[in-house]
Amino acid sequence: MSDEPQQGAPIKPAQTAEPQVTPVADPITIVAPAIEVVEPPQVAEEISDTAQLPVIEVTTPTQVEEVSVEPQPATQSTQTPEMLPEAVAPIAHNAPVLSQPDNSPAPISVLRPQAQVARTNRIQKKLDKIMEFIREKKTIRNDDVEKILHVSDSTAQRYLGALVKQGKLRKLGSRGSTHYELVNI
Repeated sequence: MSDEPQQGAPIKPAQTAEPQVTPVADPITIVAPAIEVVEPPQVAEEISDTAQLPVIEVTTPTQVEEVSVEPQPATQSTQTPEMLPEAVAPIAHNAPVLSQPDNSPAPISVLRPQAQVARTNRIQKKLDKIMEFIREKKTIRNDDVEKILHVSDSTAQRYLGALVKQGKLRKLGSRGSTHYELVNI
């Protein structure tokens, strides 16, 4: 029992003047491939607006570079890996974008009159349907316009009001009994 340390007292490692050295593995040999950038031959017949990209050829290494890593004393239990030099490849530049045909929409000032004409034509077709119906029946009500054109109550009132302003219809009655009849010319 005298050889065993006591459980209550912490065990302290023996301190020495030098830090402990852990050996590192054998030297590592790193071979870096040689990279050559070869420009394409210039052709006198080919004339282009776009830039030519250089051709990159990778050749087999002719010389072998040996890099040996010397064992270094490690003072910590965890080691960080060293960064190894990497071959830097040339960056290819993007070719300039060719001009594309202009597909942008026409300005609003050009389209606005066309839209107004289209809207007027659609409304006129609906007003013509109302006039056909009134020629057959001689009178028309707001509900009839709603059913014929499949529109809301307020839209039917606007159409009938437009025909009254044009002088084609005459409004008779008020509120619930309002009906419209054809004006005799």
